Amino acid sequence: MKLKIRENYQLLIWLGVLVAVIGLSILVNSFLSNVPDDGIRGSFNSDQLEDEFASEDLSYPGNINTKEEEISKRMLDENYVDSSSDVKATSPPKEIISETVPQAPPSVQTIQVEYKPQNPSSPKFPSFTLTDLSGNSVSLSDYRGKVVVLNFWASWCPPCRQEMPELQALHNEFSQGDNAVFLALNMVDGVRETKANAEKFLKDNGYTFTNLIDERSSFSNRLGITSIPTTFILDRAGHVHDSILGATTKSRILKAVNEVV
Repeated sequence: MKLKIRENYQLLIWLGVLVAVIGLSILVNSFLSNVPDDGIRGSFNSDQLEDEFASEDLSYPGNINTKEEEISKRMLDENYVDSSSDVKATSPPKEIISETVPQAPPSVQTIQVEYKPQNPSSPKFPSFTLTDLSGNSVSLSDYRGKVVVLNFWASWCPPCRQEMPELQALHNEFSQGDNAVFLALNMVDGVRETKANAEKFLKDNGYTFTNLIDERSSFSNRLGITSIPTTFILDRAGHVHDSILGATTKSRILKAVNEVV
């Protein structure tokens, strides 16, 4: 009998607790429904947000049933533009498959022409650099590709003086074209021949061809020149095509030049 009374008593206690919880819930809901918008809930209004989404024209393909789906759709859509923002979302640039790169104009290149000697067994004339009467340096390489006539001489030499008019005429003819050149190599030893003597002789007689000063006859001695005048005709490759020992004439030189010009 006592056990049964105890069980009924515990059941009544649990029923009382349940009734109290239900009553408390009703009071809390009633309180919250009477609080103004600027109260505990602040400025956030879920109904207003729903109305905004409901009023927007959301024209996207597929079924969009909820606000969460729409937000996700906007985040994934790279082309979406928010009209309320100054920042416009744009599509990423398309991949550039190829483009035309401006090409710089090709640089001017000097084509080196390889001239072959008229006679492959003939020796190549040694290179040199001498100065003319004005002090300008002149090198044999300056006339690469041309037929070159070299004449070793001195103003005290009678045969040299005798052939000078012929050499001047040769120079005048060469000046009309661009295939051959005449150079006089003046053997200045400082004793019998000086630069002043040679310059006076050329000026007094009106000779205008290029005269190169071989100081102390160093280049002539290296070549082994022991008799003057001596004339060499070089082909376009710089090889000795012909040589003339003693006084010569314009026609004799031109004959050799025309064989290699």
